[in-house]
Amino acid sequence: MLEYFSTNRPTSCSSKGLCRPWGNSFEPYPHKVGKRKLTYLGVLNGEGPRKGEKCMVKAFRNGCGTYEDWLAERERSHNANQISRRFQKELETQGKTAKMHFTIPLMVEIDEVSNYMCVSFIVGKPHKKMRELEVVSLEPYYENDFKVFKSDKMRSFETTLCEAFTHFSWYDSNGR
Repeated sequence: MLEYFSTNRPTSCSSKGLCRPWGNSFEPYPHKVGKRKLTYLGVLNGEGPRKGEKCMVKAFRNGCGTYEDWLAERERSHNANQISRRFQKELETQGKTAKMHFTIPLMVEIDEVSNYMCVSFIVGKPHKKMRELEVVSLEPYYENDFKVFKSDKMRSFETTLCEAFTHFSWYDSNGR
């Protein structure tokens, strides 16, 4: 059983100005669990070119998310993108390249919630009862491209790059 929400946003508009609304459905138990957020696997519904496309729905683990909560997240992502562009330019001056991009989440309100939640108890994953009008984020699904950069035993280019970006961003933002 899936939990549902609808965003009532258009996926595409014709030349006559007719827009097709779309929505999303997502699983009742998290796909990934973080310290602050739960990430659910979802599918875009409605009409248009992105119908059936997988996506990720993120919700705050504790409490009901609001627009203010997600505006802070969006601002951080936007700032990280700006800093990453400056970081990439700095790398280019040293003859190195790295592609970095931070997703800026789309904020949506949950319109309709399923009341079938017993699956999450059976699966044993952290569960959270979603509420109507709760604000969650909608982001692209990255297939198997989820990476955790906490490796003390093994050094890789990605780990070194993340550490370098962390130091650069601290310097670039004057410690903010």
